[in-house]
Amino acid sequence: MDALIVFFLFNYFFIVLAIVIGLIAVEWILFERAGEPGWKVLVPFYGSFIMHKITFGEDSKWYWFLILVPGYSFYLQYSFTRAYGYSNGMAILSVFFPTVLSIVMVLQDAPYGGPRTHFLKQ
Repeated sequence: MDALIVFFLFNYFFIVLAIVIGLIAVEWILFERAGEPGWKVLVPFYGSFIMHKITFGEDSKWYWFLILVPGYSFYLQYSFTRAYGYSNGMAILSVFFPTVLSIVMVLQDAPYGGPRTHFLKQ
């Protein structure tokens, strides 16, 4: 019985590891399309800071601290998808299914369309 539990946990670990590596690769590709080095995805907090900078540009990068406000990350994900030229519907889907839509963005070769205007800058 113990061998069976170890077997399942071992397999579960490798499945989760494969998914995490795949997601890192997807974000790496999206960062490189935006002109940022892909390795920045690997650094905690700095990766989300760079994602905010990609989404809203150099002028609004310091609004990243708003990530501490509940709900702001939904706005960030929505705007990140819109920065790659997707419609409002796809951007709303990316709020609910960010992993799936990031993979779709990579597979469809979505070009980076430039930063969006932050709602505090309007």
